[in-house]
Amino acid sequence: MGIIAHDFRKPLMAIRGFAELTLEEPDLPPETRAEYMRTIVGETDDLARLANDTLLITQIETGQFDYAWRELDLGRFLRETVARRLFEHSVTLEVADNLPLMVADPERLRQVVTNLTVNAAKYSPNPGSITVRASERDPQHVVLEVEDQGLGIPPEQMGRLFRKFERVRTAEHLRVSGTGLGLYICRLIVEGHGGRIWADSEPGKGSTFYVLLPLDARAAEKGPTPSPATTAGTV
Repeated sequence: MGIIAHDFRKPLMAIRGFAELTLEEPDLPPETRAEYMRTIVGETDDLARLANDTLLITQIETGQFDYAWRELDLGRFLRETVARRLFEHSVTLEVADNLPLMVADPERLRQVVTNLTVNAAKYSPNPGSITVRASERDPQHVVLEVEDQGLGIPPEQMGRLFRKFERVRTAEHLRVSGTGLGLYICRLIVEGHGGRIWADSEPGKGSTFYVLLPLDARAAEKGPTPSPATTAGTV
């Protein structure tokens, strides 16, 4: 709970600070006032995302979340979801031909893909390239891959990746802001689909995150299922 309180307090204090500056300085130049207001809006958006993430985690962990299963054309879904540019990075999408239709929750799957691609951009040097791939693993499964050319992850810290409030603790990684919830949410959603998520990485050369999904997620048990935090080097 202390971590949650800290993560909420930081944007709240920023919002209060910039609001007070705006109120106390009636003669602020218009461009400075606009900059302060943009900061307030940005911090408010971060606070809303944190609240939404915390609520989603609670619902999934307590079995109170219902997935909205729909038939999905994965190739078209990825073409509509994956941004062609993230920050200063180019994004390449490689989708295998004739992927079978699958049943999944599109909004939650979109959250997984977005979290992984945004993470790839955040932890990669500018400018860099990110590749998103989708292929058929076997007659019952598809696999998604998100590959970057970023910082990479030390082998001894791979176990931190998919745990709640855990982050890779190197000087380079800690310079990037984060709550340690994004990959944990990915894990919960993927496991809620009856799939699994893991990563393979080499420090200084980048990481690849893998998501294995069944073609029909409706058979998955509700709520997260126990699994290793990571399984490296296996596709």
